[in-house]
Amino acid sequence: IDDGAKAEFNVASEEDVNVLRDDASWVEGYREAVRLAAAAWGWDVLSARRISPLKPGMGYNFKDVRLAKICRSLYLFEEAELLESMQAFAREVQQVEKRGDTFHYRGVLLDELLYFKLPRRLERMVSDMDTLEHKISMMSPSGSATTWGRVNSC
Repeated sequence: IDDGAKAEFNVASEEDVNVLRDDASWVEGYREAVRLAAAAWGWDVLSARRISPLKPGMGYNFKDVRLAKICRSLYLFEEAELLESMQAFAREVQQVEKRGDTFHYRGVLLDELLYFKLPRRLERMVSDMDTLEHKISMMSPSGSATTWGRVNSC
């Protein structure tokens, strides 16, 4: 992530994020690492639910900083589905295991992990809007997204 204790492993810029996101092999390994960490805590990220029954050694270990770092990295790399799943897990952990307590590490409040929202970058939002506009234009009888928008606004 961008503020970890070991600077050599930190993501320092949007360029770093883009380089890693463009590496399909890295992205595959990253997603698998998130899946495995979540599974160790008893969470299936793909179905966004608890694993039951738990195998010996599985379950949340109250290492809040680890959960916060996973959520922050999912936010930085804009992994919307995984972030949503891990935030659902965090909300359950906060209610069940932590009995309403906050997430914290060495006196630092980590509850921000519950509030990350995507997309985080304006250019990503514009790109997503362009993609949506294109899809709408493909569905429109006239082939024009503008016409489609006018029809729906009536």
